[in-house]
Amino acid sequence: MTEPMFDVDAALLTAVLRDPAALDEVRAIVQPEDFRRAQHRAIFEAVVAVAGRGVTVDEVTGNAELDAVGKLAGVGGPAAIVELE
Repeated sequence: MTEPMFDVDAALLTAVLRDPAALDEVRAIVQPEDFRRAQHRAIFEAVVAVAGRGVTVDEVTGNAELDAVGKLAGVGGPAAIVELE
């Protein structure tokens, strides 16, 4: 199976990072296991965790969460979220 030209998972994460208010709507229909790539799944879980604490999600808070749960290196390091934004 070839990788699609347009990465829907990355686009969804980009949208949520740019408009955190959209996260509630996204969470109503998207679950972490819906993401094809483990790195996108981990980033989504981090976004949900940070937002769940009432903290604004951005590259700093997202990376801090990924680091705290030991997944920062696995997603490609601090640049992974920046590349989505």
